[in-house]
Amino acid sequence: MMSIADCARLGMKKQARELWAHAETGLVLPGDGGYELRLYSMLNKAAVPVFFNHRGVSFPKLPFTALLPWSKFAIFWDSGQSRRVLGEANDGAHLLRHVDKVGAAYQLLLQLALMDPQVIEKKRRKLLRYAPSLSWETPRCPGTLRKSALDHLGAELAHRLTRFLQTSSGLIHWLDWYWKVADDHLENSQSEDLTGTGCPLGYPICQRHEGGNICVSTWRGTPFACPIGCEVSEVPPLCQTPTGAACNLPAHPRHPCGEYPHQNHPAEVPYPDHIVRRPRVALITWSDRPQVSRMTLPALERFCEEHPGRYELIVEQAPILDSSTFVAAWNKIAFMRRVLLTRLHDAVLWIDDDVLITAPTRDPIFEGLKKSILRLHSDHFIYASKDVRHDERVPMNTGILGLRNGRQALKFLEEMFRIAREVVVLDEQAFVPRYEGWWDQDAAAEWVRRHGLKWAYLEEHRTIQSLVRDWETMKWQPGDFAAHFSGIRNEAVRMKLMQQFQHRQVLEVKGGW
Repeated sequence: MMSIADCARLGMKKQARELWAHAETGLVLPGDGGYELRLYSMLNKAAVPVFFNHRGVSFPKLPFTALLPWSKFAIFWDSGQSRRVLGEANDGAHLLRHVDKVGAAYQLLLQLALMDPQVIEKKRRKLLRYAPSLSWETPRCPGTLRKSALDHLGAELAHRLTRFLQTSSGLIHWLDWYWKVADDHLENSQSEDLTGTGCPLGYPICQRHEGGNICVSTWRGTPFACPIGCEVSEVPPLCQTPTGAACNLPAHPRHPCGEYPHQNHPAEVPYPDHIVRRPRVALITWSDRPQVSRMTLPALERFCEEHPGRYELIVEQAPILDSSTFVAAWNKIAFMRRVLLTRLHDAVLWIDDDVLITAPTRDPIFEGLKKSILRLHSDHFIYASKDVRHDERVPMNTGILGLRNGRQALKFLEEMFRIAREVVVLDEQAFVPRYEGWWDQDAAAEWVRRHGLKWAYLEEHRTIQSLVRDWETMKWQPGDFAAHFSGIRNEAVRMKLMQQFQHRQVLEVKGGW
């Protein structure tokens, strides 16, 4: 029988692997984990490892440091690097107490948040190339030139034997220090441009000055650094080229100094709403009702055009799910899951095909996302709206549904599919949501009954959608952001209502309503 401690370790191991499977990077802290070989699990999940150490106090524990180009597929962060930028010594454990540990952690997190997607892609390609050489298994393909860990071990033992024959000592010679300590990789990483602005690690924001460009972080008291290719000077200009001129480097960066990648915010300090860069939000929609989408899709497209850079509109063309197993409405869950798995976006936003945006120049959705699932310190990972009816069966309306990318969102979608196959009892009725009841809406209600609403941020009704089900009970009013024609099972009735609504909108514009 397993002890409670063993169960806890297994739970932590499973949770860690789930996190790395859906992460771009993984943090490798000093020390040994009692339940997980963190580095190897990260590499198996294609998460770029980020080593956090303090030079002179701790070093990354890496296999085959001299034989593998670790800095090409990993990131090395020295928490005392700011001292080197100022030209101070940093070679003793006693200096650790002088380092701003909170500031160092903030610098690293800001740098990771501002990483250029091209850099992540490049490092992952290198990771996929070199990580298999850490396996103890021999290559399966005959004649392959790819080396295994056994090959590297043989090379390292041969080198040690050669050094022993030269020195008659089993101790590591100082010339072989790089075989055990990743000093060279740490140096390479400190001068690496991860943002595409020409700035070194930890100082991702390039600022233009009359005396030349400098690179900064946003943590108070953090010193500046010089763009890659320039050096700090004690006299103006503070950053100089090797010839002594003011630093205007980099000459040809991916993003010129003062300009940032498309997905990033402009250089505002502090960043607005606790968001360190412009979020990458995928806005997804799909329709199997051409008459409905012909009325609503143009308004959705105009909405995205009115707010450039905020959303990547994805109009799905074909269903994923088998219609004999799930009703068409369930494809929204499958579409959202597919986009989340690509890990190209910070959040996904679904909008039903029967949602007609009536005020496209406004964007209350983005304002709500900034308050909830896009805030780094927020526990919310679900964004939705309240319905006119707000009770156990309708805790929220899933016609507009946002999810923060991550493990929680994927587990939510997986549980929604499990609930879809179960018998659910709501309103004293029993049904299977995958083809009965209110489908994904009822599955969401069952999920809320099990987990509560603490993870969800719900807008008040009429903030991002106003229900229109008939003329007598219509809640939409002129000026509202969107009209949602939901809860109407008869498509002929829905189309007639939508056509009448659109006609009255035209009359309102002309002053006849």
